[in-house]
Amino acid sequence: MNYCELNGLPPLTVLVVEKYLGVPGEGLITVKNPDFERERVYDYDWFNVYPPDETEFAQALTAKL
Repeated sequence: MNYCELNGLPPLTVLVVEKYLGVPGEGLITVKNPDFERERVYDYDWFNVYPPDETEFAQALTAKL
């Protein structure tokens, strides 16, 4: 969630939904419109993004948003 936000990417965590409700859980706090953001994830050209390494994820986790 933090890595995507810091790098201007659609939030991949919007794809994780509750089993019965089909919506993201309460832990997804950076998204105001889950349906819109989910479509952004589907439409994004992910093949043009170089995969981050564990250091980049760690930096994103500790960064202040």
